[in-house]
Amino acid sequence: MRAKRAGRWAATAVVPVFAVLWLTVGPRALEDHLGVGVAASDEVPGSKTFAGAWQTGLDEDSDLLSIRLDVLPGARAGEDGATVVSATSDTVCSGRATVQSRSKDTLVLGGFDVRRTGPGASSGTTYDCGLPATMKLVSDPGNGGIMWEQKPMTSVQVDRVSAASVAVPEAFLGDWYDARGSLQITVRPGTAGTLAVQGVDDGNGRHCEWEAALLDVRPTTLATTGAHVIAEESDPACRSAKVSYLYDVEGGGDSATLTRHSNAEVTTLELKRRPSS
Repeated sequence: MRAKRAGRWAATAVVPVFAVLWLTVGPRALEDHLGVGVAASDEVPGSKTFAGAWQTGLDEDSDLLSIRLDVLPGARAGEDGATVVSATSDTVCSGRATVQSRSKDTLVLGGFDVRRTGPGASSGTTYDCGLPATMKLVSDPGNGGIMWEQKPMTSVQVDRVSAASVAVPEAFLGDWYDARGSLQITVRPGTAGTLAVQGVDDGNGRHCEWEAALLDVRPTTLATTGAHVIAEESDPACRSAKVSYLYDVEGGGDSATLTRHSNAEVTTLELKRRPSS
């Protein structure tokens, strides 16, 4: 059984840092720079298949709701192989993963070293962050991507996303409000993994403050984790959203519109930019 496609954008070219170093200083100098003997990344099994940035979302009944992986091009077994951003309904975590094994068509990550992000951040375990002990990624050339094989006959499609260095476009930045005037969303500068989207909701007789981490950044679309309530600033009745969001921006200046939607919600939320003073 295969889950629904998590993303809806075409693949984006990613230029790994190792590739830049390789072209700049050459293989011998790169080995000297790192202090170890390093083979070209295309000599590592499956390097070209798995290298780059990937993201997928899971059903709301799963502990892990969304995950982003930035996979290094030439990591071997026992080496750091990817940076990780994971989100549950309670928290966002970030850290790294180690290559457990790899072949031409598979890459197994594990040994997650992660910590929670945001206010009151603390060290987290793979359980706190919704992560499994290992993740087996399998090449899926028919769909132009890879699959996360959770167990035999059950896989989740993983989609390419923007590079970690891509910043939030200026068109998104600023304060946005809904027609009721009770909800304000603020988009701040940031890149993948940062808590760049914050919200304040004073509807339904309670005050809720929340934040969300970026999973993907496109010219007119942002993908984020769900709205994670900041307990210290919110009413006890406030609840985090067990969804991943897409934000689309249309127009420019004070007439711009920000639309929020997700596969788990029937309605979309439309917001207007708060006019600059």
